[in-house]
Amino acid sequence: MGFDSGPPVTKFARSADAQIAYQTFGSGPRNLVVIPGWISHVQMGWTSPGMREVFNRLGSFARVAVFDKRGTGLSDRNLGIASLDERTDDARAVMVAAGMDRAHVLGWSEGGPMALLMAASFPEQVDSLVIYGAPPTWRAIDGVPGSAQAAEFASGMLAAVETSWGTGEGLHWWVGSEHDNAEARVTAGQAWLSMVGPSDAAQIMRLMATIDVRELLPLVHCPVLVMAASRDQVAPPESCRWMAERLPNAQYVEIDGPHLPWTPGSDVGQFLDPIETFITGAEPVSRIERLLGTVLFTDIVASTQIAAELHDQRWRQLLESHDTLAAATIERHGGRLVKSTGDGVLALFDGPGHAVRCALALRDSVRGIGIDIRAGVHTGEVEVRRDGDISGIAVNLASRVETAAQPGEVLATRTVTELTLGSDLVFASRGEHELKGIPGSWELFTASR
Repeated sequence: MGFDSGPPVTKFARSADAQIAYQTFGSGPRNLVVIPGWISHVQMGWTSPGMREVFNRLGSFARVAVFDKRGTGLSDRNLGIASLDERTDDARAVMVAAGMDRAHVLGWSEGGPMALLMAASFPEQVDSLVIYGAPPTWRAIDGVPGSAQAAEFASGMLAAVETSWGTGEGLHWWVGSEHDNAEARVTAGQAWLSMVGPSDAAQIMRLMATIDVRELLPLVHCPVLVMAASRDQVAPPESCRWMAERLPNAQYVEIDGPHLPWTPGSDVGQFLDPIETFITGAEPVSRIERLLGTVLFTDIVASTQIAAELHDQRWRQLLESHDTLAAATIERHGGRLVKSTGDGVLALFDGPGHAVRCALALRDSVRGIGIDIRAGVHTGEVEVRRDGDISGIAVNLASRVETAAQPGEVLATRTVTELTLGSDLVFASRGEHELKGIPGSWELFTASR
């Protein structure tokens, strides 16, 4: 039976000297405790479309308890930063308050080490573990693949926290550089401020940089699903794979994407499907419509520089003009505007010719308001989710093609050129390209009339 809900009531569990904010939702036949990453806010999570999809999906097959660690979100603050042991006790206090004697445990990012400690210390309470985006350590250690990169993240993020907390600086670590733009940083910075203050954020990052759970691995005997993302800069996949190989009863799954699998444009299903299968033992019922479509990504050239020069109000006005022109142009060419990406758009068309002509027309139109765009077009199988968003390899590929485009250029794959033979469109080869995160070499073509 499906589950689709708004934010549940926030309650509080007593754990030693702290009140821990938690929520329960879903009515599935099994218990699931979710341990979030380094900072969280149980109520704010429901305002993110991606996180809401995650919560609703988990609640469709389990009764879920999620909480804010002490010092963050709605849990008690100003108590100092707790040790890993103390915060694991907080998770167990939430289980008691929620009436859960035993549960499956999902820990992502910095919540992963907590989940491992909980399973090793209290095996009678843990049915299984799902660990996502969590290496065994964020220290550089010889013999642990990827640990130097994990340590680089910890050092870089701590510097961002200490010097510019609340600005969204350091966002690229979490969502990848392709989603790190001025608007996204402002949104992230405001969200982070609501979750924790600057001093506590810095203390949490310092603690995170000391975590090392290598000695726990042989002590975790329950079934474990270790998941990693191919482009994760917070938890390098080679570190996660190394950890899975040293757990007595683990399997490893790698998905495509950045650290946060619910980043706009990412395929949340590839994160959720293995979790549902692992916990329930059954393949998930498809919640996605698959169709052949043409994906168009656009991006404003030098958007960060323009935003800095214009300042907030004038930049917002320029974005509004851009978005209005984009929506009208996409509709005129028979496409569907899927969403704004902050400084560009994602659109879906039923034919490549419509998409390319739309991109060329939009490029010409926005020059009238003093900006230039780049565009990428690809035709392939697209997954259309219930919320109208789209995902899949075709979407990822179109995004990478757009990134490879020069200012003012509409760039397309060979698939697009072959499907538009005999039209008024002209394509010139730009040679073979390696597209980040996409296997193989791809010949790309500049489009014109």
